[in-house]
Amino acid sequence: MARRPPLPAYGPLRDQAERDRYADIISECFGMTVAEGRVWLARTEPDRLRGWRDGRGRLLGGLNLLALGQWFGGRCVPMGGISAVGVPPEARGRGVARALMDAAVAELAASGVPLSTLYPASTALYRRSGYELAGSRFEVSIDLPRLRVHTPELRLRAATPADDAAIEEVAARHASLRNGQARRDPYLWGRVRSPRAGSARGFVVEERGRLTGHVFVEQKALVRGHYDLNLTDVCALTPAAARAILSFLAGHATMADHALWAGSPGDVLLALLPERHYTLRLLDPWMTRIVDVRAALESRGWPAGMRADLRLAVSDELIPANRGTFRLQVSGGEAKVTRVPGAPAAALSMHVRGLAPLYTGHMSPRELELAGLLAGPEPALEIAAALFAAPAPTMLDMF
Repeated sequence: MARRPPLPAYGPLRDQAERDRYADIISECFGMTVAEGRVWLARTEPDRLRGWRDGRGRLLGGLNLLALGQWFGGRCVPMGGISAVGVPPEARGRGVARALMDAAVAELAASGVPLSTLYPASTALYRRSGYELAGSRFEVSIDLPRLRVHTPELRLRAATPADDAAIEEVAARHASLRNGQARRDPYLWGRVRSPRAGSARGFVVEERGRLTGHVFVEQKALVRGHYDLNLTDVCALTPAAARAILSFLAGHATMADHALWAGSPGDVLLALLPERHYTLRLLDPWMTRIVDVRAALESRGWPAGMRADLRLAVSDELIPANRGTFRLQVSGGEAKVTRVPGAPAAALSMHVRGLAPLYTGHMSPRELELAGLLAGPEPALEIAAALFAAPAPTMLDMF
């Protein structure tokens, strides 16, 4: 009888038995019941799941490799989102998570994906694979009983399935306005419309026959019949749409104590509040890895009125194509990246980890210099500061 060839250590989950085992691993790692782990697995795309096996083919860990995008400079850059990295307790301390991550980064590089982003449970683990802290996810909380807004000129109506395409278009336009926002795939839209606890009801704003805003709402029960409003998504593309959404939220104030959503310090709804009856807190930092230096720099948008020429000397132990000195030329909002020999004295020098927070705008060149993640001469630091200047990057979506 012919022997079956050995399974590769890293690769897609091969069958339902491995997917079930991965669901069990996830439940152990993230405090879910086994049933909750199976429900989460049912929402994922099977072909995006990856595993690591030992020499006998037993699954020792896995992750979810999402095909997403992330907005920088008004352009969406393809991004590999990594979530649900799990290794069961009995397999920890053997380098499985590191091997999983290195293999996933290599797969992304082979497929030409420029960026990878994740939410870390351990920054040390992901730094070893070239990731660095590069942005934030905040929670906004409004005290609804204290919210006073004027009656708006627009009203919200319940969303229908016929609105889905327009809602997704509004969300994409809204995401393009701030660095770091994710381009949603069906998995992320599933988290908006059907969060873990149940389902969210959608409401939309229309102006002259076009959708200009929406909000998805679920109730979180408190005591004495009161509840908080959890907004799984909220977008407004005009001041009138933003005022309509605020009025809609204020209409729940007799029973709802707070409205909570993932936002940013520059959230348009906060700018329209008559008083500062809100709090903002950090929910999660996220980490980014530059998988393809040239493609990442050429794919994003740049300041349209700026011309610049900057050399970046990058080191990367995992991806050989990222090693060397790159010439970044920016003009008319576009970038051209070419390799140059050696490491010119005028270049900014950095590990690929240091390039991530520079690229996203999470840290300035001088802050990166103080952190020991970047070094270079004064003129290059000034050019980089102007090129990468932007509001702090934030992301609304968790994955």
